Amino acid sequence: MRRTSILVVAHVTREVAAYLGNSEAVARHSYIDPRVFRLHERGVTVSASLPALGCEAAPGEPATRGRVERAVLRMLREHRDA
Repeated sequence: MRRTSILVVAHVTREVAAYLGNSEAVARHSYIDPRVFRLHERGVTVSASLPALGCEAAPGEPATRGRVERAVLRMLREHRDA
C-alpha cells in the first residue's frame, strides 16, 4: 500500500470512529467496507458527489445522507469484485 493510501485509510478511519463514537479498530472492521479503500487505490471515488454533501439535509439533520450516500452505494454495487 502506498504511503498516501495509508494516510487516507488512517484519516478516514479516525473520522468514522469519531463520528460513530467507536474506536478506530471497531470503525474499520465493522463499519467501513474495505472495498472503499481498495477502490480509492484504483482511483475510483465519489469525489464528484462531494459538493452536494448536505444539500438535501434538513436543518439539524446529519449531512451524511442524500446524494453522497447514494453515490457510495452505487460505487459499491458497480464494483462488487473490488
